[in-house]
Amino acid sequence: FQTRGALGARQPCVMLRRRTFLLDCLMSVTPILVRSIAELARLAIPVDQEEGHARELAAVLDLFAALSAAPVDGLLPLSHPGDPALRLRADFAVISDERAAFEAQAPAMSGGYYLVPKVIE
Repeated sequence: FQTRGALGARQPCVMLRRRTFLLDCLMSVTPILVRSIAELARLAIPVDQEEGHARELAAVLDLFAALSAAPVDGLLPLSHPGDPALRLRADFAVISDERAAFEAQAPAMSGGYYLVPKVIE
C-alpha cells in the first residue's frame, strides 16, 4: 500500500512483518521521499543534498534486499558471535585487601579516612 507524504505525493511504504523486511511495493527513493523523511525526523537537509541522500538511502535498502535474499533455512540463530566456552580464566570474585598500600600513597589520613583539600567553602 502507499501513504500520502507530507507534500501530498503518494509515497511507497516498507512494512515489517515478523522478522523480515518485506518491500510491499517497489521502492524508488526520490528526493521527495528524502524530504518527507527529513521532515518527520525534523532534520534540515539542503535541497542540493537531497539527491545524494536519496542515492545513499537506496543503496542501504538494496543492501537489506540482498540480505533478505540470503538462504538461511536450517541455520540456528547465534546468541553470541564467539564461542562462549572459550574463557581465558574462571569467573570468580577475588577479594584483596590493599588498604595499607593505598594509605602509604595518600597525602594525609585521619581515622582510616583519606583527607582531601577543601574545594567549596
